[in-house]
Amino acid sequence: MITISGDTDEPSPEAVNLIIAATSPAQIRVDEVEAGPVRTSAFTSSGYSLGRGIPQYALAGNDDHLLVRIEHTLTIGDDDSTAQTTIRVVHLATFECTDDLETTAPAIAEWFETAVYFIIYPYVRQFFTALTADMGIPPVVLDYLRQPQRDDSGSTDASTNHE
Repeated sequence: MITISGDTDEPSPEAVNLIIAATSPAQIRVDEVEAGPVRTSAFTSSGYSLGRGIPQYALAGNDDHLLVRIEHTLTIGDDDSTAQTTIRVVHLATFECTDDLETTAPAIAEWFETAVYFIIYPYVRQFFTALTADMGIPPVVLDYLRQPQRDDSGSTDASTNHE
């Protein structure tokens, strides 16, 4: 069972390690998708950018599962909005609590940034590659995630020249 207290102090590395030890990924799935319109002029350019929303958390299943919802927006093409194709996807990850756990919201946020996002990102990466290929456009292959790419705003610096 997971209990989240209202404590707002900075989480310690030990608090995050306790969450890692007490949870196990149970499911990662696509929850929402919004894509298009496909603008063929977007593909005369070779750039893309990936933006990440703020993750959301909830307890489920008699408080023995922690749900994490994360949204990404992939923008393909130039800064001119008439020449861009945008794809928005929401992934929902379920983590099973294997031990009793008492934690705080800041510790869960830090757990997401140091552990969970690195579990979810390969699914995000694969999804965008498959979806862009299925849309009949050149597949977008996102860069691998590296810790220095993350900033405090929650965005990933995944812009690249994709050819």
